[in-house]
Amino acid sequence: MGKKSLRSPILCLAMKSPPLMDERPKFTIGRSKRWMVMFSGNPSVAQKIMGKVNAGLIDHPKETVTNMMDAFTHAYQNEFKEHVENHLLSPYGMTREKFFLQGRTVFGESEFQRIVDRIEETGLTTDLLVVGFEQGGLARIFSVRDPGVCTLHDAQHFNAIGCGAPLADAMLMHTFDVFDSLPIALYRLIEAKLRSEKAPGVGKRTYVTILSPDGTLQEIGTKKIESLREQFEAESNRPVPAQITDSITKAITPEK
Repeated sequence: MGKKSLRSPILCLAMKSPPLMDERPKFTIGRSKRWMVMFSGNPSVAQKIMGKVNAGLIDHPKETVTNMMDAFTHAYQNEFKEHVENHLLSPYGMTREKFFLQGRTVFGESEFQRIVDRIEETGLTTDLLVVGFEQGGLARIFSVRDPGVCTLHDAQHFNAIGCGAPLADAMLMHTFDVFDSLPIALYRLIEAKLRSEKAPGVGKRTYVTILSPDGTLQEIGTKKIESLREQFEAESNRPVPAQITDSITKAITPEK
């Protein structure tokens, strides 16, 4: 889950258990260290995509949002191509290009179409959320989803990925203000994360990272987040005021 303000992106991460690499599902990317990536899905796939992105950025030292989106698109699509070849086409000794050129002749129409259907049903099942700064300090945010489609979210200034994304996005759509102070922006982001925990599969362990335009990272520990959770739950579990329930009761009571 990420939130972009006029000052710096604020990143809030949640997971059920640590991935195989670094304990948190985030990475800095590129040479400038002004960009950060979060993922939802397969950590091994995410790591491979990151390696391809870094290789693709070698010739783009400015690391503009266009450079980043192009690098992620190509990296995701290349990883998908390798996935298809390794998991579906390797028994036939074929690359994807060779399969689509010669597959009908080799397999016949029926078997060729069956394999095509399997390819179309295949995905990397891994989403990425990328936030960072261009030169000059302009904050940007975009997501990457199957089959390598990048979507820019600068207009709304936030986005979430993973199974809790609909709940988090809905909450931020209601509460987010790009001109909020940093503490209020952090509260809104954490609030959205905690709300998203109602979705099956969203873990309670939460990490918060603040990325500054110069690439500096500031971490907020899980213990501090847990203390905020207690305060949040105390505020959010207040009973509905009697005045409101009385008004609703009157509204639904038929007039005599």
